[in-house]
Amino acid sequence: MNQPTVPDLTATEPRRAFGAVAATWRPAGLLYLTAMLAALAAGLWPDAVCPVRDPYRPAALPVLGALAAAQVGFWMLAYPLIVLHRSARGGRNRLWPDTIVESSAWTILTVPFYIPAVILGDAAAADAVRTGLYIACLWPFAWACAAWLASESPGRSVIVLVCVIVGVGLPAAWYIAVELLPAVGAHEFLWHAAPATQAWETATARSGSIGLRPKWAAVLWPALAGGVVAVRCLLPRPASPSS
Repeated sequence: MNQPTVPDLTATEPRRAFGAVAATWRPAGLLYLTAMLAALAAGLWPDAVCPVRDPYRPAALPVLGALAAAQVGFWMLAYPLIVLHRSARGGRNRLWPDTIVESSAWTILTVPFYIPAVILGDAAAADAVRTGLYIACLWPFAWACAAWLASESPGRSVIVLVCVIVGVGLPAAWYIAVELLPAVGAHEFLWHAAPATQAWETATARSGSIGLRPKWAAVLWPALAGGVVAVRCLLPRPASPSS
């Protein structure tokens, strides 16, 4: 008489977990690498992106700044939507393991792009480390927005709008403040508050130190991430279908 076999969960669960991480990482990782390659090309040939007629242009190429701006665009605009797409396909239960693994893996993958950026951009290793630290300060906010979109909490369209405002609206507001409203004096605050412009400032500043300046610009996004999590916890959860 054949006895039913009991599956060895201790052997299958780690494989299944690793397989889930690998399966969800590949499309997003390809998009991240594409963004890094495009930013590297834009930094190497800046005249092809934004022609400058001034003959007295800086000798250093803005490769590190272009990479930093591309990372901001990915984390603030693309990543929350990637997590939203995964949650629609049933990947909601593995949000935090996948998020931690992806963030760590993409940090390692960014190093080969930072090395030529430092060399060609006449930067120092401290400039690259400082830029990476600022990008890491944006992770909590991107994770909090992604977690909201992956949940069934109300207001997901508002979170998408917030991501667009942070990624595109704040730099546009800085440009308007500089060109049209210089007397108001808000352009300096908007420059440091917008992640794209502050990342550019962090990458192009040749200070030789890994310290972030100004400090409030680095603390701002983890603090806002805490606010996003707090608001989501206070909102009423939708009733389950079985209730």
